Amino acid sequence: MHCQLQSPERMLFDGEAKMVVARSPEGEFAVMEGHAPLMAALGPSPLRIKADSGEKTYALSGGVLQVSADA
Repeated sequence: MHCQLQSPERMLFDGEAKMVVARSPEGEFAVMEGHAPLMAALGPSPLRIKADSGEKTYALSGGVLQVSADA
């Protein structure tokens, strides 16, 4: 699935991902290809993006995660 992670200043990640692991106030969840559309508020937490090339972890101070129907 195509994944983009953007800060107010710049694009941090723009590429293919196998899985994205994030944390909302309700708890940790994972998004994989074919996931239902959703929008979730994210608090201060790590965000992990798993790709064929490995795993990257980003420290978030908050934000919004959106999964569109074509993910």
